[in-house]
Amino acid sequence: MRCYFADTLHSCADGSLATSQRRISHYALITTTMRYALFTALLVLATAFSLQAQKIGYVNSNDLLEAMPEVKAAESDIVAFRTQKEKLLQEKMTAAQAEYATLSEKQQAGDLTPKQLQEGEASLQKKQQELQQMEASMQQEMLERREQKFQPIFDRVNVAIAEVAQENGFTYVFDANGSGVIVYADESMNITEQVQAKLSAN
Repeated sequence: MRCYFADTLHSCADGSLATSQRRISHYALITTTMRYALFTALLVLATAFSLQAQKIGYVNSNDLLEAMPEVKAAESDIVAFRTQKEKLLQEKMTAAQAEYATLSEKQQAGDLTPKQLQEGEASLQKKQQELQQMEASMQQEMLERREQKFQPIFDRVNVAIAEVAQENGFTYVFDANGSGVIVYADESMNITEQVQAKLSAN
C-alpha cells in the first residue's frame, strides 16, 4: 500500500501490518485445514487397506457333515443305542403296569389284607422311582454317547477348516449355518468344497 503524505505514514504502516497479519492468519488456517484433510484421507486409506488385508471365508457345516460317511455311521450307532435303552425301559414299565393291575384287582376283590396292600403300594412306588431314575440315566447316556461319537468328527472338521484357511490366507472363516445372520456372501469365499477335499484326502 503506497503512502502519499508523510503525516499518514504511520497509519499506512499500521494498515500494511494489519493486512499482513490477516494474510498470515488466513494462510495458517488454510494450512491447518489442509493438514486435517490430509490426515483424514490417510486414516481412511489405512482403514480400507486394513479391511482389504483381512481375507474372510465361510463354510456350510451342514453340507460338510452330510457328506461324511462317519457321520452316518455315528447316527446309526446312536439310533441303535437309543432303541436298546428304550426297549429295556419299556420292559420295566410293562412289568410295573402288570403289577399295578394285579394289585388293583385283588384290592377290588377284597383279597388283600391292609398289610399286603401297603406292601404292594410300597413296591409300586419303588418301581416308579426306579423307572424315573432309569429314564434320567438313559438321557445322560445318550448325551455322552453322542459326544463320544461326534466330537472326534467335529475336531477333524475343525482341523481341516483351519488348514484350508491357512493355506489360502483366510483371516476368518464363518459357518453359514451358524447362529449369525449372513445377508450376503460372495461364492468365491465359500471354501466348503476345499474342506471336503481335505477331509477326503485325510
